Amino acid sequence: MKTNGRIGVIGSILLIGAAQGCGPNSGFLNPAFVNFTVGGQFPSTPGPVAPFVLVRVINATPDKVIEFKVSVEKTVPVRDDNGDIVFDNLGNALTTNVFENARLQTPPFALANDLGIVFSCDETPIIRIGLGENLGALEPQLFVTSDATDFGGGCNVGVNPLVAAAGNFNCGDTVIFQAFESAAGACGVGVKTLVLPGSEQPSTFNGPSTFVILRQFQLLQVTDDD
Repeated sequence: MKTNGRIGVIGSILLIGAAQGCGPNSGFLNPAFVNFTVGGQFPSTPGPVAPFVLVRVINATPDKVIEFKVSVEKTVPVRDDNGDIVFDNLGNALTTNVFENARLQTPPFALANDLGIVFSCDETPIIRIGLGENLGALEPQLFVTSDATDFGGGCNVGVNPLVAAAGNFNCGDTVIFQAFESAAGACGVGVKTLVLPGSEQPSTFNGPSTFVILRQFQLLQVTDDD
């Protein structure tokens, strides 16, 4: 079963990292979004055992409305008209790559400028995450306007997709794309990228675990379908 969930994330965050991906220089987070074993209220990543990747988008511009075109690429089995997996002559399951997309619109004012969406990564692992319909090098990645009425044709801000096989992210991580004002960027906007490792997620919190609740809801849906 495939379940994506859209989540509003309250607060702001400062990211310092390369626009081409994540590296050792990425960091400097608002303490409210760092996982604390003692005193933490809510998890900021799905965690090492959660079958999700959380993608957050943050609009840090002073006056622009930005729509992020978030996409993940997965390798899934090919199925026939009956829903059964198709095999080749050697008994190997045939696979194909598919994209799951979301358009997240963020105004420039606090609270509404930070949104997130959850992608499942258990039955069909995510192999790439990025901006753009099919993660192409020249595709529009953002749509920018000043009043949320005319987004035009979009712009490419040069953000390369993160690749699981290269160790850029794992299932359970949080991937963050932050847009900021830049005179040199396409549409006057640049984007920084950061990954919060799910492996560093504490096991207990003072408040409820958002992702445990989401997983329970997902499992209930599977039970109801059966």
